[in-house]
Amino acid sequence: MKLNLIWIAASICTFMSSVVAGSENLNGTSETTANQSIASDAGLIWISLEVCAFLAAYVLRQTRFKYLQEAGATMLIGVLFGAILRVANADKLKSLVNFESDIFFLILLPPIIFESGYNMQRKNFFQNFGSILGYAVLGTTISTFVIGGLLYVCVIWKLIRTPLEILDCFIWGALISATDPVTVLAIFKDLRVDIDLYSNVFGESVLNDAVAIVLYNTVYAFKSQALNAKTFFMAILSFGYIFLGSLILGILVGLVYSLLTKWLHLTKYPPLEMSLLVLFAYASYLLAQIAGLSGIAAIMFCGIAMAYYAWENLSPEIRELSSNLFGIWAMLTETLIFGYLGFALFSFDTAFDIGFIICGIVVMLIARAAQVFPISWFVNWIRPKETQISMKYQLFIWYS
Repeated sequence: MKLNLIWIAASICTFMSSVVAGSENLNGTSETTANQSIASDAGLIWISLEVCAFLAAYVLRQTRFKYLQEAGATMLIGVLFGAILRVANADKLKSLVNFESDIFFLILLPPIIFESGYNMQRKNFFQNFGSILGYAVLGTTISTFVIGGLLYVCVIWKLIRTPLEILDCFIWGALISATDPVTVLAIFKDLRVDIDLYSNVFGESVLNDAVAIVLYNTVYAFKSQALNAKTFFMAILSFGYIFLGSLILGILVGLVYSLLTKWLHLTKYPPLEMSLLVLFAYASYLLAQIAGLSGIAAIMFCGIAMAYYAWENLSPEIRELSSNLFGIWAMLTETLIFGYLGFALFSFDTAFDIGFIICGIVVMLIARAAQVFPISWFVNWIRPKETQISMKYQLFIWYS
């Protein structure tokens, strides 16, 4: 029990250090005392936002309020914090409201995805792997082209003021077709949805990342080269490289750690055992990013491989601790992400195209329907009746 508490405390301290370090980067770090003070202020603001978010979550759980999820409440708190900073015209802290993608992808996102793979119900995930691949690969492709085509129709009909060429519409379609695993995980855990429904939506949201990358790069390349059989074939090869490469790399890193736990007597030294687990997990994400693969897919499959092969080699303390620790770590980063998104509302000084917003939402809903319902029909056609995806679940998958 003492070991658990020590490691949980250490993990929280490490996370808070990351917050402060990230805040330093946001403010153009130098070694001067003034900048250190700004970074400290920034870190305190983020911690205050986390505290307010958890207190709001407590109130929502106690009152069982159904009309606002914890993720939404956290975003509203982030909006409030960002608005206060903007109105207060705090020049030294104003850069806090700028959304930094490096911090999001390198610090905040990996723990959430790894925890999902490490603690997931693997049996249900692989039982639904066929439908997951259908939604992620074929579905994302359908969504990209439906969104691009309908959006261009809206441009022709002058429903959108923003000048867009047809390739711009398809690029935006590829960009927006990848569903968001962070939101899915947060809300589905709160709702305690059926495990098969969870597996389908979560699996799609993780795997379609690789598909969206390939589609985006492929369509963008057509701005400077013609579409022909060669470029189409290269796009398929690119997808295979990203998807299979991410899967293989994540599993290999998980297997290397599993072999270390089998060959070495790490159970004698629980701190080393746990530290190596965290380092190998994070290494899988960074290796994938460096290789031009999908870090999200790599770290998820690394978590699955570790849970399957290394679990029996771990000491009883680390089995319990790792599961709880990654859960806590994911909850902290998840809360910070939603607060960060609320802050981001004040990040951009730009004009709003209301027509684009309305048309974009309508087009996405239509494209999602064109993706989900035909693929679900085909999956049900080849599946036994007892494992088919009901219309209720299809509507949930469409809306989520």
